[in-house]
Amino acid sequence: MGSSTAYFLKSKAPLLKVAVIEKDSTYQNASSALSASGIRQQFSIPENVKLSQWSYKFMKHAGKHLQVPGDDHPCVQLAKSSYMFLTTEKGLPILSNNCLMQQGCNVGVRLYPAKQLQEKYPWLNVDDGIVAGSLCESGEGWFDGYSLLSLFRKKAQHLGVDYIAGECGDINVTSKVNSVKIKSKEESLQLDCSAFVNAAGYAAGELMQTIGIHLPVNPRKRYVFVFDCPKGPGRSMPFLVDTSGVYCRPEGKGTLYLSGCSPDCDEDEPCVSNLDVDYDIFYEKIWPHLANRVEAFEELKLRHSWSGYYDYNCFDQNAIIGAHPDIENLYFINGFSGHGIQQSPAVGNALSEVILDGKYTTIDLTLFGYERITSNEPVYEKNII
Repeated sequence: MGSSTAYFLKSKAPLLKVAVIEKDSTYQNASSALSASGIRQQFSIPENVKLSQWSYKFMKHAGKHLQVPGDDHPCVQLAKSSYMFLTTEKGLPILSNNCLMQQGCNVGVRLYPAKQLQEKYPWLNVDDGIVAGSLCESGEGWFDGYSLLSLFRKKAQHLGVDYIAGECGDINVTSKVNSVKIKSKEESLQLDCSAFVNAAGYAAGELMQTIGIHLPVNPRKRYVFVFDCPKGPGRSMPFLVDTSGVYCRPEGKGTLYLSGCSPDCDEDEPCVSNLDVDYDIFYEKIWPHLANRVEAFEELKLRHSWSGYYDYNCFDQNAIIGAHPDIENLYFINGFSGHGIQQSPAVGNALSEVILDGKYTTIDLTLFGYERITSNEPVYEKNII
């Protein structure tokens, strides 16, 4: 989010002085590097649909947008596919309404009855109450999150953005953010601010606590598991989202697959004090659902795994974007709760519009403003994954 915003600001206003403060410039624990990195248009809110549509087009032409001298073929390894959301009779009205809304946003999505899904994908088991599933003909798939992050950073630096390895210390705030002190290993420095963007990811809420602002964004840990299954569905398998919440997609060009799920309730949320992986989650919760949905997955072998943090919006699990209503030059780009990496190009562009022009011009994201927090008007997604 920070590098995307910096890139668009510097692209549009070359004389602007822009700095990105990176607490961990290695990105070892960065959500972007540890994400499952899917991109979909199948949301239930039009603004989220439009953000992913714009971002997909940007990633499709990343080689043109993010090229720098010496790197003739920048690539985010965009794999074109589709998400497949399965549903039982109970969830059918929601999925049907979502598809109608998406079609109204020019999404090539279609709802398939279970029988047609099984004809299209013979490996798919729908005999446990599945009545339908949605598929999108274009504009979805997955990519390499770390590549996107790296390309944004390289291009931003080429344009003249300063990257400072350090941590935000004292933030001087009156009616606006006047300055911020940066603590680094080498030295401490102070930056004056004409605009201050909180792009701190899962630490965004903690950062705002230092200046007495409530931002309901906290880290939530999520596991990603990669397994091998030579008899699996193959590379043409869509990004499958099961009714259990378990997801699965192909990984790479061989016989690997990537999978994960979210906890069923807040009480099951894993501890965020470290990034250790709980393998019981895979063997007890994920694998049984995978084997039920795809018979070949009964013979899978787990190869490796990792965990990463969501910048989780505890209020309504949707993004908080735009200016603070009372602090004129404080901007938010936080709380995407798992779908941030896929929308980062569009959101970085949108926030650059607000900072430079005072308004959204490409996609109106007023719905996601901070004001909904103070007025207690949550904006919920349906079919959250």
